[in-house]
Amino acid sequence: MPGSKERREPMSRAEIQKRYREKKKRESGSYMKKERERKRMAYIPTTLLSEPEAKKRRTETLKRVIDYINVLTVWSSKKALKFRVTSRIEV
Repeated sequence: MPGSKERREPMSRAEIQKRYREKKKRESGSYMKKERERKRMAYIPTTLLSEPEAKKRRTETLKRVIDYINVLTVWSSKKALKFRVTSRIEV
C-alpha cells in the first residue's frame, strides 16, 4: 500500500556483504577481475606453512569435505537414498 511502511528485519553482516558484492558485480566488470586476483594473492600454499598450521588446515578441509559428503544424496534407479559418511578418517 502506498504510504505504509513495511518493517524489515535487520540484515546480518553476511547479508549486507552479499548485497554489496551483487551490487558491485552489476556496476562494473572489473570488480570480478580484482576479486579473483585478491583471492589468488591471499592464498598461502600448504608447503609454505609450518607443520602445525598445515596439519590444522588439512584437518579443517577434511571436516568440510566430510560435512559435504554427509549431505549428498545418491540417486538410484528406483528411489533416492541418503548415506552418511562416518568420520573414521584419521588425520
